[in-house]
Amino acid sequence: MNDSVLVCCPTAVCKDYAFERYLDAYNAFEHENKQLLMVDTTPNCDWGEYADKLVDSGVEKVIFYKCNQFVRNNLTYMITQIWENVIIPYAHKNGFDWILHIESDVICPPNTIDFMLEMHALLGVDMVGHSYSLRDDENWYMEKSIGCLGWRTEIFPPGTTFMDYAERFARTMAYERGYTAAQFTNVLKLQHLDS
Repeated sequence: MNDSVLVCCPTAVCKDYAFERYLDAYNAFEHENKQLLMVDTTPNCDWGEYADKLVDSGVEKVIFYKCNQFVRNNLTYMITQIWENVIIPYAHKNGFDWILHIESDVICPPNTIDFMLEMHALLGVDMVGHSYSLRDDENWYMEKSIGCLGWRTEIFPPGTTFMDYAERFARTMAYERGYTAAQFTNVLKLQHLDS
């Protein structure tokens, strides 16, 4: 399966501790038909040194998203706004088949994209999530996290509004639109980096 996949995440200079490992993990993905979009939300600048670092390091597409203070202080709302205003419109405009949101401090194995596409082919699911352990506690998992969540781009057309944090409602909205979803734990070895 050679579907095009947009791998994306919001990031900021405060997540720089994870950037090199994140980029290495992205470059190690076995699936070739992919692009990396990083949305820089670094506060108090229009386009700054961190966005330049992302571009200079080989990130294929960097978009700066200026957040107001309310959005900046509410991480869940900020991610929802980035999905609505940047990632989903970009994926549709550029014809991607899938969107794979991987948080900027979550490291995924090389077969992550292929796993998502295989679950679609084998189980017929249109949205595939994978839980990850929270940093130091490998026995406690984020069951409904968008740390690693992939979906067929067509599920959410441009203009989709998430009434609350996307992770809470993405699966529900997919079901309501006639799509299917699956959540996995302990299939892939995901690592959540600590600062």
